[in-house]
Amino acid sequence: MPVRTNRWISRHRKWAAAVGIVAVAAASLLATEVLANRRPALEAASVMSEVIPAGSTPAPDFNLRDQNNRPMSIHAERGKVVLLTFLYSQCHDLCPIEADELARVQSDLGPRSELVFLVVSVAPEVDTSATVRTFARDHHWTVEWHWALAGSRQQFMPVWNAYGVDAVPRPTTDNPTNVAHSGALYLIDAAGYERVGFALNFPSDVIARDIRALEPVQGWRWPWSR
Repeated sequence: MPVRTNRWISRHRKWAAAVGIVAVAAASLLATEVLANRRPALEAASVMSEVIPAGSTPAPDFNLRDQNNRPMSIHAERGKVVLLTFLYSQCHDLCPIEADELARVQSDLGPRSELVFLVVSVAPEVDTSATVRTFARDHHWTVEWHWALAGSRQQFMPVWNAYGVDAVPRPTTDNPTNVAHSGALYLIDAAGYERVGFALNFPSDVIARDIRALEPVQGWRWPWSR
């Protein structure tokens, strides 16, 4: 059951006002402007989502362990476009809906996309390597994905807080492991900056267009991602 909150949007508006645009060399700026003219503008969903100015909001990093007990972080994915979200494998409502939308995104982009899904568990005491692999398989994820699940709630809370996510155990009759949690999906560019955020509204067509707008043009790399 999702926690419905507008804290995500208000938080990003404050950040966007407080953080300046990152300065780069004049040549890099010129190249970026040329590419910007060739790319569609980023979009947001009709409700509860927001486009974040380029270079204004670094995605908060973390160090967790994924389903293979390997290190998982934002920094490790530098150079790739990342979709970061917060789910748990036994969820009966919002999580399956979002997972299906993510599958549509990967289908829209095709196999050549260097997209990666990062999932941070909102129920680390419930998720296991086996249950998250079953979840990914059942929702037909074929892109690279990593699901942080090893650790205690105390280890995960700083990450949830950094991204404005609430996660509260709330057992129900049909789901004794139920966790009420916020719905949040962040699109992070190849340089590690948040660019679009979606809350409780995950339109696959909009997300796929935004990813295309952020993926490096063939034969050219973002100068600040080197």
